[in-house]
Amino acid sequence: EPAAGLHSQPELLEVLMDAIGPDTELHDRLTLFLAEARYKASNVRGATNDYERLLKQEPHRITVRIEALRALGQIHFRKADYQRALDYFVKAAEISSGHPTDWTLSQIEQARVHLRLGEPKLAGDALARAAESLDYEDRRTATLHLLERANLARLTSKFAEARQLYRQAR
Repeated sequence: EPAAGLHSQPELLEVLMDAIGPDTELHDRLTLFLAEARYKASNVRGATNDYERLLKQEPHRITVRIEALRALGQIHFRKADYQRALDYFVKAAEISSGHPTDWTLSQIEQARVHLRLGEPKLAGDALARAAESLDYEDRRTATLHLLERANLARLTSKFAEARQLYRQAR
């Protein structure tokens, strides 16, 4: 029990959210924190309501929407409501195209659900998509690193080295 005059973490977050007002990115983030705090305090219903309310309000950042969808998927997965969990993970993947890590995690989460539903082929397909995405990101990161090195070589007048690095990056 909090000391007199002090609030629990969820109460404190609600006070902050009221002070900030709705329709801001900070409000969206605080709603995520509030939902997480409620979930950690075993208030699954409160957390679920916070995530669903956040999705209805069309959060300012797509990453907030993705986090809320994935969190709802995880809540339903833990409740063994696998079809509903899968629906949330699929929605998260659909809007995660510009966020490769979130997309990959959504694929992995879909694979977990498919395994629980007794669908090993679909689980394997989801894991294959996740692995392909990780491989693509590794290649993309390596290419960006080569381009940075090439630009540095060019800026320091090491043109032969820069040319070689640009070729490797192609």
